Amino acid sequence: MSELQSSKSQASAIHSFKTPNSCTAQGLTIDRLTEVIQNLQLIQDDATIPNHVRKSISETLKALQASGETSIRVSRARQALEEITDNETVEAYTRTQLLNIVSMLEQV
Repeated sequence: MSELQSSKSQASAIHSFKTPNSCTAQGLTIDRLTEVIQNLQLIQDDATIPNHVRKSISETLKALQASGETSIRVSRARQALEEITDNETVEAYTRTQLLNIVSMLEQV
């Protein structure tokens, strides 16, 4: 077999290899959770956010970073963030940021 044919067969073998969906999905979930945590930390560090909201966000971050089943942690975080957004004292811009994070969590 020529060198060119050998290269083609190796290339087709590489392209036909697929990673298991669970590994890919798990990687996306971790990436998405990391992004959510980073966004929550930015809001938490914002001095213009009321203290009670920052405290709730801090508790949400702890829940997301705790050990345990990912789906349960995400569900608790979504519920906590939705409760924060229902608070009338939360500024519209902050509410929008939090709702965007809730949307990101729904994709996990």
